[in-house]
Amino acid sequence: IETSEAKGGDVLITDPHTGEILAMVSIRDGKASGLGVVNTPYEPGSTLKPFTVAGMLERGLASLTDLVDTGNGTWVVNKRTLHDVHGGGVMTLADALRESSNVGIAKAAQVLTPGQQYENLRDYGFGVPTGIEIPGEVGGLLRRPDRWSAQSPASLAIGYEISVTPLQMAMAYGALANGGLLMQPRLVSEVRDADGRVLERFEPQVVRRVTSDRVARAVSRVLVDVVEDGTGTAAGLGAFKVAGKTGTTRAYTADKGYAGGHFPSFVGFFPAEDPQLVVFVKLENPKGAYYGGAVAAPVTRATMEAALAARATPLDRGQLLKTVESRVVMPQASPVRFASQPIDPPAPPTFAAEAVAAELGAEGAPAEGDAGGMTLSSGAAAAGGVPVPDVAGLPARIAVRRLHGLGLRVKQDGPGPILGTFPSAGTRLLPGDTVLLKVRRRSDD
Repeated sequence: IETSEAKGGDVLITDPHTGEILAMVSIRDGKASGLGVVNTPYEPGSTLKPFTVAGMLERGLASLTDLVDTGNGTWVVNKRTLHDVHGGGVMTLADALRESSNVGIAKAAQVLTPGQQYENLRDYGFGVPTGIEIPGEVGGLLRRPDRWSAQSPASLAIGYEISVTPLQMAMAYGALANGGLLMQPRLVSEVRDADGRVLERFEPQVVRRVTSDRVARAVSRVLVDVVEDGTGTAAGLGAFKVAGKTGTTRAYTADKGYAGGHFPSFVGFFPAEDPQLVVFVKLENPKGAYYGGAVAAPVTRATMEAALAARATPLDRGQLLKTVESRVVMPQASPVRFASQPIDPPAPPTFAAEAVAAELGAEGAPAEGDAGGMTLSSGAAAAGGVPVPDVAGLPARIAVRRLHGLGLRVKQDGPGPILGTFPSAGTRLLPGDTVLLKVRRRSDD
């Protein structure tokens, strides 16, 4: 918010398998007293497109390899002109989603009847409150088809003429991440008495299955492409695959219409193959750059880096390693098929196993000692861990970001130019270990 001079913003982090809310914050006009994540709906724009595509796949009405002609990147439908930011021409449905083509998604969605389109969005939880244990939650807006205009089907396909809350959006992406189950959001795990006895325990609750596992996996693979080679590259996280989608919508006001600024957003989950976290980020009316890929995606990456680097983290680092290792050494899975057409399997990894090991080490023995506040892992465990990079001469903020990106914690012994690290560059540590940045002080000159 400070960097972009935005009016406000929201961040929401959930566990897609349990529906647990791990973190939520809403800031408006410098105050964090509101709960915009549950009571301030907005038009989601392109972040809704994956659900449009999933609805077509689930009903057997389309394949990701189907071709759609986007022309010159504009399409006039019922006297309204849709525009694309990127390119045009003939592309597959998968590429239309990857490049966030308004024309491509809206044209492809014509195979859905109004009833099917409405049912699909309602199934993902839009238009009704989630039931989270917070007073004041709103359900957003999803009109019934009998109240639609001629333009509504195209608008809804790309995330307009609908308003959602950040919580609804995060839970819907959780359904894509966990294989198709919409979960009930959960804030409280247990209620205990003063002596610690459990009085009540709240287990994860499935609201409904919204799509099949194969459709959820197919759409998720395209969302990985969004981050690796599409509009969300700023959310990339090195050796970890991230799946996600950018969105940029114009803010609407009753008196000015679509002239009140922008809502850039990004929703992603990682690791894409076995998701542990869903991260939602939205900013309100940033100055300068306002596209979701430029403003919101970097916040998502920074949030995931912080989760990796934190010692007290909800992430299962051992499972993270298994996920990355299986991607490198296991053969590609058979392609998923829809409408009798094959979906090309993902491209083989472009990195070697050594590069993956350089970014994520094996889960090993617990820390053995502490040197000046520095927690170090055993040599045997760290032998397959993360090599400390050479950050000598780098600005402190860049050095810290690079170390956090590898899952390492950072301490700095004061201001000044960075001379090196302790342990030294090349030493292998486990994610969660701490690196001391050594700086040149005036007395050193």
